[in-house]
Amino acid sequence: MFEEYTSLTEQEAKTFVVNQKDEPVKAVMAERVGDATVLDVGCANGYDADRYGNNYTGLDISEELIKHAKLRHPDKTFICKEVREYFKEDVHYDYIVCKSVLEHTPSLEIAQEIYKLMIEHCDVLLVAWAMIPHNTYKMAQTTGHFGKTIWQNWFKESAFALPNVSISKKKVNQYSLWTVTKV
Repeated sequence: MFEEYTSLTEQEAKTFVVNQKDEPVKAVMAERVGDATVLDVGCANGYDADRYGNNYTGLDISEELIKHAKLRHPDKTFICKEVREYFKEDVHYDYIVCKSVLEHTPSLEIAQEIYKLMIEHCDVLLVAWAMIPHNTYKMAQTTGHFGKTIWQNWFKESAFALPNVSISKKKVNQYSLWTVTKV
């Protein structure tokens, strides 16, 4: 599972995800977090680590991406682990940020499980969706980063509505930025 990310070569990891169109949503997320404790789920090669203060932790499933993140930012904490495994640990953050990750999971159930775990382990979850909301549910594989086959899924917004959770939404370019808190 997630081979499209765990199979990256060293060169692919070094140059992974330089995307100017998501710049505005990343700036909004970082401004909101400030210097609070933050976990960046799907941090890739650490290209956003400098946006956050000293209380930053990056999490990614790819060994190559984490290796390059540590080289880029030796002063930051980076962990190579699948997110569901990581949350078996007793961890808590002021914020968890997650940009364009859930729509690349291989099933709705996995996306929902990760979403719920992130909510449990933080005060505020910031989720930036590139592929939501939609009125239909669609699972698809397509060619993504470096010609690898990736999941590109369209989820119904209602699939992520939970009791005792408040979601406020803001449109930032093509992204829907959700601020998710427990009530």
